[in-house]
Amino acid sequence: MADQGETIASAQASRGEPQGPPRPTAFWHVLTGIWILLSLPVCASLSPHPVLGMIAFGIGGILGLAWAIQLQRVIADTDARRRMTRRAAVGWAIYPVAALLLALLLTTGVLVLLRVRLSETALERLAGEVASGAEVKDRWAGLMWIESASGSGNAVLLSTGMTFLYEYGLVYSLDGKPPALRHHHTRHLHGRWYTYSYSPF
Repeated sequence: MADQGETIASAQASRGEPQGPPRPTAFWHVLTGIWILLSLPVCASLSPHPVLGMIAFGIGGILGLAWAIQLQRVIADTDARRRMTRRAAVGWAIYPVAALLLALLLTTGVLVLLRVRLSETALERLAGEVASGAEVKDRWAGLMWIESASGSGNAVLLSTGMTFLYEYGLVYSLDGKPPALRHHHTRHLHGRWYTYSYSPF
């Protein structure tokens, strides 16, 4: 087996083909794809998913470590840098580009905003029902799952989920003014919509 590998390497060298650093394997790309798919729901949710978040963070950490090791190899070895093919460089660049884009999606809340915009008609209808005294619980409004809803002053609170200590959701301002909510941390999202987090403890 070793003799066969040496023969292949010699044949590649004789044809002037680059010998390394290694290109990303199919397994690397599959794992990167799984990591991206697991991370997107985390970025698009108002309520953190502890289990899904830990899985996505774990896979991302493993990929990041492998990428850092490969980068160190290229930096430390002049011959490796010389032999790095464009195809291999593009393959290794997928991880840092994906990590940067996911970080931007998570910090800016773009996916949350997109879900609200696509669900706005259904959400406004639901907020109107709550404002008129209807009881709302465990219902889809467009792309948003609403666990419970309640009115408070000039605002309607639509809870999208809870973690150990916090409740998360959307706030709809009935009069267009910032909601007057004590003990709630709110952030303007779009139009009359705000996000909120609240801890009863």
